Amino acid sequence: MAIHGFKKRGRSITLNIEPAVNRDNQNNLNYSQNTFYRPGKSDSLAIQNQRQAINSNISNFGFKVSYTEPLAKKIGLVLSQGIKWQKNEMDRSIYQLGDEGTEVFDADLSTAYESNNSTSTSGLSIAYDGAKFRATVGASLIQYKLNNQLFDESVEFKYRGANILPTANLSYQITKYQRASLDVLPYLVQPAINQLQPVADYSNPLNVVIGNPNLKPALYNSINLGYTLIDPFKNIMVFTGLNYTIVQNQIQSAGQYQANGSQVNTFINANGNNMLRFYSQVKRSWMTPTVQKSITFGLNANQGHNTTSINGVNTISNSLDFSPSVIATYNYDNIIDVSQSYSPIINRIAYETDAIPKQNFVIQSLKTDLRITWPNVFQLDNSIGYNYNSQAPEGFKKGSLLWNANIGKELFRNKVGLIKLTVYDLLKQNNNVRRMAVGNIIEDTQSAVLQQYFMFSFTYKFSAK
Repeated sequence: MAIHGFKKRGRSITLNIEPAVNRDNQNNLNYSQNTFYRPGKSDSLAIQNQRQAINSNISNFGFKVSYTEPLAKKIGLVLSQGIKWQKNEMDRSIYQLGDEGTEVFDADLSTAYESNNSTSTSGLSIAYDGAKFRATVGASLIQYKLNNQLFDESVEFKYRGANILPTANLSYQITKYQRASLDVLPYLVQPAINQLQPVADYSNPLNVVIGNPNLKPALYNSINLGYTLIDPFKNIMVFTGLNYTIVQNQIQSAGQYQANGSQVNTFINANGNNMLRFYSQVKRSWMTPTVQKSITFGLNANQGHNTTSINGVNTISNSLDFSPSVIATYNYDNIIDVSQSYSPIINRIAYETDAIPKQNFVIQSLKTDLRITWPNVFQLDNSIGYNYNSQAPEGFKKGSLLWNANIGKELFRNKVGLIKLTVYDLLKQNNNVRRMAVGNIIEDTQSAVLQQYFMFSFTYKFSAK
């Protein structure tokens, strides 16, 4: 970010540039056996054995220029212009594997796809800068373009649109250490490349996914009310807020059940969706010359109202996520540093149709971090985490304990070197079990991961103070 001030007080120009590049090359083996049942007996067996070569490139570039012109002592005019470009490229090659290790390229499931989109945001607002009250109120013109191309079939899909939306930022300094704020912020979310490419993805035969190249960007209109308290004398910090978001053209899944019970899902734009979120964090610290202690209480609660399409019929799902947390820390003279945290996540999903049962599950996480530092001798770190999923299905472990540890020693006069021996998954219990709940699908997955291993490392700092 670059800021330039002019001779006239209050006149300034700001430039912010955001480049980003992401390259991801994958070579995956996908083997699955799925047994389908009718009441009382096995109906059929589906076996899938594939190799997937997936190469994706995502390039982003954006900038924003803001100019402020003073109109009066406390009032200014703010003009802004921001542009973002994004280019997504994906090449997915699927090979069917035979019993003797043979590979056959599957042209029907393979694709090469490119998506180019741009967003232009032009803003005009009036800013007021008072002793306690500050406000910026205006409007933004958001223009967007999408250009999607499927190379295999030389098919191109284009879309453009524009919206004018209000923006506001209000802030009031209640006391020296307390502040309240109100923000109104519209923003766009472009569809991901896997949501756009119209080729079936059979990575999960029970949930086949086909993209929709005619998707529009989702437009989020967000209102956030916040409160902040930072008291350095009482060592208390409070951050709390309430956020409400209405979404136009939200990107949702639309599923079709097959005769064997599997689903074929695509993506659609849906209206009428909204989200309500409450968040709060309270931290209290105690300090002496040798001891620092703190305790932090947190709470996140999210309520969602979403449209789900099943077999061409729209149904409403209402979700509730409730996640309290507590973190306690203790530090003695930078020799012993301990952190203990606990966070349960309570999920509930209910549907307005009786055809889909309600879903309730709880995931609990407990973590301990311990660092012992003996000056000029060694540094010992331990991190122990335990996760428990109350609704893990048969065949999945409900709990897992992950213990990582390392021991290291600083080197050289200015401590610019560090040698370290690290042990990952000391107890060999990392099972990488995850639960995902989206729309009418709850999916439990367990992925093969590298378990216990040892790593020796050397780190050198080229500049140190």
